[in-house]
Order: sequence, then C-alpha cells, then structure tokens
Amino acid sequence: MFGALPRPALRAIRTVATEAYSHGHIPAVVSQHAARTLENSMAFLIPHLRSDVGCGPGSITLDVAERVAPGEVVGVDSVDGIIEQAQSLAAARGADAQFKVDNTYSLSFADDSFDVVMAHQVLQHLADPVGALKEMRRVSRPGALIAARDADYESMLAFPSHPGIDAWRSLVRKNYLANSHNGDAGRYVRAWFREAGFAPDDLQFTVQAVSYSFDEEDRRRAWGEAWCTRTLESNLARQALERGLATQEELDAMAAAWLEWAANPEGVFYYVNGQVLARASK
Repeated sequence: MFGALPRPALRAIRTVATEAYSHGHIPAVVSQHAARTLENSMAFLIPHLRSDVGCGPGSITLDVAERVAPGEVVGVDSVDGIIEQAQSLAAARGADAQFKVDNTYSLSFADDSFDVVMAHQVLQHLADPVGALKEMRRVSRPGALIAARDADYESMLAFPSHPGIDAWRSLVRKNYLANSHNGDAGRYVRAWFREAGFAPDDLQFTVQAVSYSFDEEDRRRAWGEAWCTRTLESNLARQALERGLATQEELDAMAAAWLEWAANPEGVFYYVNGQVLARASK
C-alpha cells in the first residue's frame, strides 16, 4: 500500500497486515517481487502521477521516487527484513526514499494525509480487504486517487497444459482460503471498493493480462524456475504440509512440472489482474 503527500513532502507507503502470508520471503519470492516496476506492474496509474505524487513498494517505490525527485518518498511494510532489503535497494540505486514498518489496518498517518494511495498485490493477502480499503480511504484527502491491483489465480494457465501445474494452481488457491484470504482477488477488487463505501461513478475497473512466453525467454524461464523453488521452499510448501493440503511427493511433482515447463521454449503462461482507480469523495 502506498500514498503521496503534496509538495514539498512526497511520501509512498507499502504495507501488508500481520497475517499468515501465503508466499513468505525466501529469495525466490523476493526476486520475483523485486522485478516489479512501475511500468510493468502499475502502468494504469502512470498518467495520474505528477510532480506532487509518489507511490510504490520496494522497486516500484523507487521508480516513483526517481520520477518525483527531489520529493520525499517513504515505503512501508509489516516485515522488518523486507524493509531492510528495500533500504539496501534504495542505497544501490541512489534513490532518495525511506522505508518503515506499519500495518494496513491501522496506518500511522492522520486522516486526509495523502493525494494518492496504492495497493499492489496486497488485498489478496488480507482477511479483511474491505477494512483495509476503508483505512486507505481514511488517510486519503478529498479527491485523492486510490489504486489497487490484484491477480486472479484461477485464471492462471500454462501451455502445454500439465497436470502438475494444474495441481499447483489448485493448491495455491486452497492455501489462500486456509489463510482466510482470496487468491482470486482480481475479480473481487471493484466489489470490495463498493463495500468500502466508494460510489460507482468514482470507480474505474480494468483487466490487464500478464504473459510469460518465448518472446522473452530469460524472463519466462526465470518465472518457471522461481515457482519450482517456491513450491518446495516457501510458506506455500510449509503451510500445505502442515495442513495436509499436499504431500511432499505431490509438491515434488508440482515443482518438476514447473521445471519441465521452464525448459520448453514453446511454453506460455498467462493470467489476469483486476485493477481499480478510485476517487475519494468525502
């Protein structure tokens, strides 16, 4: 989650509530998240960014910091270790951004603080996404822009089709539910905004597809190899085994399926994201 204050103080916040996290923070997870940029993850917000606006988590936060410099940008997350990694990335890029710990449900900012608030792949990890959106609205100024983007795991498909990847998709969705979260959040985002009190005329909903295919072979292969590792070593594996959602043999088969897909130069994988741009009318 992110936000922005008007000049001269520009701030961006990224928060995840302290709940069971379906992915965890092993290197294979963090490296995939670090590949996110403003352009490839929140392009629908770019036309609304001006010199008095900043937003984004980690790599996205730093993209915005570079766009709005010399304004101030602050990133927020609930995990100390992720904050430390973000600080290291900021230092490496020479970006003027700060990072701190905060919580989605009780942000440490006053009412009417921000001109832009953004949540990227956050709502799917929350037991109360509507409550989080209400909190985002609380810290937004009248007329502020609130943006959210989340994936829809049921839409994730691979070519060639593989029973191991089909089983992986089913397991991921079951594990989200076991955490009281919704892995198909993309299709629900607009409805959640409505439940949070936003008027229909204040909402713009769009769907954006993401694909990994032969036209970007290195990126495609890295996606498959990362999910192989994540299936065996991340919170997904630990939680699935603890809950009896999968056996080790089944996880091994899913991971092998990902490696097989990654090694196939004709492999294609795609899914959709639901995106909302909202105005905070108060």
